[in-house]
Amino acid sequence: MNKKNLPHIITVVSFVVFIVLGLASATTPARQGYVQTVKNDTGSTVRGVYSRDTGTTDWSENISTNERGRPTPMDNGTQMDIFYYDGTSNQDIRMVDTKGIVYIKFNVPIALKTVDSAGKVKDNSNIIIFTAQDRQPMLTIQNNTGQTVSITTPVKRAVQKEQSTFCFPELAQNRNTMVTYNIGFIEYNEQVTINNEDVTLTLTRSPPVVTIENNTGNTVNFIFVRNPGANWQNQNLLTFRVIYRFNPINDWVVEDQTAMQATERRGSITNRDSFKLWFGNINAKPDRYDIRIDDVQGNSYVKSNVQVTQDMTLTFTPSDKR
Repeated sequence: MNKKNLPHIITVVSFVVFIVLGLASATTPARQGYVQTVKNDTGSTVRGVYSRDTGTTDWSENISTNERGRPTPMDNGTQMDIFYYDGTSNQDIRMVDTKGIVYIKFNVPIALKTVDSAGKVKDNSNIIIFTAQDRQPMLTIQNNTGQTVSITTPVKRAVQKEQSTFCFPELAQNRNTMVTYNIGFIEYNEQVTINNEDVTLTLTRSPPVVTIENNTGNTVNFIFVRNPGANWQNQNLLTFRVIYRFNPINDWVVEDQTAMQATERRGSITNRDSFKLWFGNINAKPDRYDIRIDDVQGNSYVKSNVQVTQDMTLTFTPSDKR
């Protein structure tokens, strides 16, 4: 936003001029200014008030914390004057309460009013009153995947498994909104429609676990997965795993092999043994895959175009040899 359109709080203080041989008071004369008075009747304490030119997307700095130099929030029932430079366009005005709930008035005209020497608006009519009816619909994301999810759209958030919810206020209304989230290397998309009411989206899709049964007669020391027709990835999934790291990374990262538990066996599958392969480790698009295992003698066994949408077991035998 252009600097000249940023709202700001102007404090005009009366002053006293001491004159030699006499004492007289002089005050700054009244002036005309573009101003809008807003009142908080939301029922909540407001921690921030923001403004932007109607038709734009970027909100200004928090202007309520500078109101006449007072850092305190706006309690319910209180009001404040927002001053603008001359020539401002209509404004969208936003209040955010202490719980993060957003209230917005759109396309508010900014009137030219008389302001006295103390910075008080003389004609204080047409006050913009924010009430609970101005609260914006919210999208609540409920994580029921059983895994930590990394939401990338519409905002970036990490939501821990089974217990956490996040609210995303102020999304565009009356249209479909795409929610994108990652679990490991797998990306999922969910579409939700935001109208005039709150919406809860429950995330349930999660990378499946495929149990690899080795009935080849030999010890297996490599597992590879690809999308059908793609090149085989040079990544042995028997010795590879991604995990979620919180602060300061807050993302899925490749596990440090030195951090593995001493009781965890990795690196080979003996004959008649099995290995649980979590598909969150696989950097490929769901949901069809070619899955290959290699034994210690260099033989490859492949199952092609396997649809994997839920937990399942794949048994490899000599008939799968390529």
